[in-house]
Amino acid sequence: MELYKTIQDAIRPICASEASVEEAAMNIYLTATGMRPASLPFDVDGHDVMMAKYLANKEAQTAIHRIPNIVIRIGPYFDSGNVIVVANKVRFKKEVQPILNRLETMSANERATAHILIGKLLGYVCPTNISNIWNEAEVDDISFTIDGVAYMGVWCPRGNSLKNRERAQQMLADMNRVLEPLGKTATLDIHIKSMNGGHKGSHTRGRKKSLRCRKTRRRQTRRY
Repeated sequence: MELYKTIQDAIRPICASEASVEEAAMNIYLTATGMRPASLPFDVDGHDVMMAKYLANKEAQTAIHRIPNIVIRIGPYFDSGNVIVVANKVRFKKEVQPILNRLETMSANERATAHILIGKLLGYVCPTNISNIWNEAEVDDISFTIDGVAYMGVWCPRGNSLKNRERAQQMLADMNRVLEPLGKTATLDIHIKSMNGGHKGSHTRGRKKSLRCRKTRRRQTRRY
């Protein structure tokens, strides 16, 4: 609980609302506890806006850099330009830094289609080439919901459905282990999505909560 409060206090000056604080703090908490290699928590209010606030507030920068178990990197890692990446300190050298190095040397057009690299960087259930997803008839729409907000949402090809669902279940168990000190619970939401639009069915584990948002094509490559 102390770690989560430290994160909240550090990022509050650059967040537009308490809802933004909670969402960004949860992404950083999941990263700091090793649940994911890295995240983009400062997308919650629009990355350009939060980047400007971060760069202008030296006190907030210092507080954020002092959050335990994380590494901050800023660079041209996505097609939109410079972004703030928050990485797990233990996983940084082996898993995160090599990916950031590769992304940094790519052109903006190359980064725009580096879906698998970005999926690995952000710890998605199935790092997938989104360009190929649009050729699928159906996909598994997988996300984890905490306090009504969906995290780590991704579309996965149904050809690997069993493997992806087993991995998602293991991630859910690990996630709930690190959430227990906060008194929070994650829900795994898996929907069979028709690429022609709509959901054909759903498979939900744990407490049901409404998702605040659904994924868009852009979110697959940028959000969190």
